[in-house]
Amino acid sequence: ALPISPSPPESLSYYPFSQGGVLWLHDPSLRSNYRRFQEHWRRCQPVLVSGLERMMKRSLWGPESLSQEFGEQEALTLSNCCTPTKIKSKDFWDRFTGRSDAVDVENCQRSCLTWEYNLGEQKSSWTENLSSSLPLPEYCRNDGMLNLAAYLPAEESRSWLGPRICAAYGEKANERNIGTKPLTAHAADFLNILVYIESIPLCDRHSILQDILQRVEADGMDGVLKERLWDSKSRPGALWHIFQVEDSECIQSFLQKLNASQSQQTGPQTEPSGHATNYLDSSIRKQLREDFGVKSRALLQFLGDAVLIPAGCPYQVQYFSSTISVTQGFLSPENTAYSAHLLRTGRNSASAQSLYPQMEGAIFGAVKDAMETLQRYI
Repeated sequence: ALPISPSPPESLSYYPFSQGGVLWLHDPSLRSNYRRFQEHWRRCQPVLVSGLERMMKRSLWGPESLSQEFGEQEALTLSNCCTPTKIKSKDFWDRFTGRSDAVDVENCQRSCLTWEYNLGEQKSSWTENLSSSLPLPEYCRNDGMLNLAAYLPAEESRSWLGPRICAAYGEKANERNIGTKPLTAHAADFLNILVYIESIPLCDRHSILQDILQRVEADGMDGVLKERLWDSKSRPGALWHIFQVEDSECIQSFLQKLNASQSQQTGPQTEPSGHATNYLDSSIRKQLREDFGVKSRALLQFLGDAVLIPAGCPYQVQYFSSTISVTQGFLSPENTAYSAHLLRTGRNSASAQSLYPQMEGAIFGAVKDAMETLQRYI
């Protein structure tokens, strides 16, 4: 039988992991979260926030609602394939909750199926519910006082930040070396909220949790976070590996050599961020750790969890079952200068690169407003 461990004490509103440098905030409504968040964020460390499932409306974020509203508007892009392919999103949603009936596309694995839709800033039930549910709203909301994206001059300038809905099929136990989201990095800070996880049959819960535990054991994950697996109310959905931003160049060089040694004639394909489209499995992460001293932070994301990643931090994600998440980019004062650097150096898409001149105006506007506010108190 699985060991039973209690959830963290409800009186404890946050937990700073002893290993890995990740802050776990339990209650997203507390004003004290800002101080703790800033202490970690200024050191470019990721943050985990729980409890958002109480604010996100299930009726909006489930597959039935999304397929009905957006089912005919977007095509499905298949990733991790030799040749990316597209199929109708209706076919994706029709099979979303039944892995055994998933779409088979030539030369692609079922686990590669992903669907994305950019909600943009147009007012809708989804954007309104998301805006009212975001943790640390002064940072994460589009109109937050500490989100410099609000100073970008036009809506088109902010569209690359989202919000974006992402749905994906999960990886089976024999697909541990496949990542739903291969290694990548963003020019902006961003958060990912897990809003839907396919239900696990009770009879399969034991074997599934044991498989998840095996996946995380090799990464030295903090024991307090692993204990959440044994809480019957918790629903694990994804495994994240997050690297330090200062290790980005080392990782990229390592992957180039790795791919060359594997005799890839065309060289590694790259994401807009410049990182090769690799998922680093346990053996590759071990080699990276032993040869270069580069370690990743591993964390489990449960239903209602938000993972916040600083700009430029390489990360990868593996989903355990069919899931739906919402991503939102933002420009924090701590990282906006580095975001501008990433845009200027051309390590992102052409549309993002064109935003670099506007970033200077955003920074100037934010500083100007801050100075005017201070003068009122002098």
